[in-house]
Amino acid sequence: MQRILALSIVVAALVTGAVATADEPRTLVYPRATEALRDPRDDYPVGLLGIALRKAGIAARLRPTDDVLQQSEAVLRLRQGQGVDVVFAGDAASLAAVTRMVPIPLTRGLLGHRLLLIRRADQPRFDLVRAREDLRRIRMAQGRGWPDMLILADAGIPMEEAPYDALFDLVAASTVVAVPRGVVEIYAEIAARAHTHPDLVAESGLVLAYKYDMFFHLRREDGELAAAIESGLRAAHADGSFQAYFRASPVIRDALSQAKLASRRRIELDNALLSPAARAIPDEFWHADP
Repeated sequence: MQRILALSIVVAALVTGAVATADEPRTLVYPRATEALRDPRDDYPVGLLGIALRKAGIAARLRPTDDVLQQSEAVLRLRQGQGVDVVFAGDAASLAAVTRMVPIPLTRGLLGHRLLLIRRADQPRFDLVRAREDLRRIRMAQGRGWPDMLILADAGIPMEEAPYDALFDLVAASTVVAVPRGVVEIYAEIAARAHTHPDLVAESGLVLAYKYDMFFHLRREDGELAAAIESGLRAAHADGSFQAYFRASPVIRDALSQAKLASRRRIELDNALLSPAARAIPDEFWHADP
């Protein structure tokens, strides 16, 4: 599959206001979340944004910020118009209240299926987990400012918060026992750190599931651009190119192949933090059976 990536998305069309002309495409900047030169987590949302822009007839280039930003910092800079134009982030009522969220879940709900990043030696401890109550004896961590931090804490799981790159160090040092990561994230993250954290693996038997996903978040003032992106995503869904991109994405395909979700013990968690906009999304946009 040909990747549509950050440094070279150019879609032909003439637009005004929130977007530039085909001769002078607008640059849209998204936050860099890691010191790594390339963040594999960005491949899927950047490619999907490229599809949406093309469907909407918008010319744009996408690139990451020069500096690393935690999600809370990225959202602040987005709101203030300080060098961030779009954030790929989960949904929470508190976040949707300060950004303009495009109400189309980018991985069709798959991001709400969480596997646990652990040390290989800790697998026997998780073999005994059968219910939500068993998780309350296991200390976990999430990234600073991530909405799902509160979802997990609300389930009674003891949680710590840390910058993204530090999460892997916390597990490796046994400061925490696990970091829940999206099915579409965890395997690429482990592979990217195999040389520095060779003992980190995806726990083999569990999946934590809650209604959750990644969305495009823009400034409240960027209503025209948000509407165009939503229109592009809806058009892609209607003609099947959204679903085809989802199925063909190496990130999605490889993750589902490795995760074997159907054979895992599923622990359902509530998500009381869903925004009204996310609750109103029709079922057809959620991937009901990953």
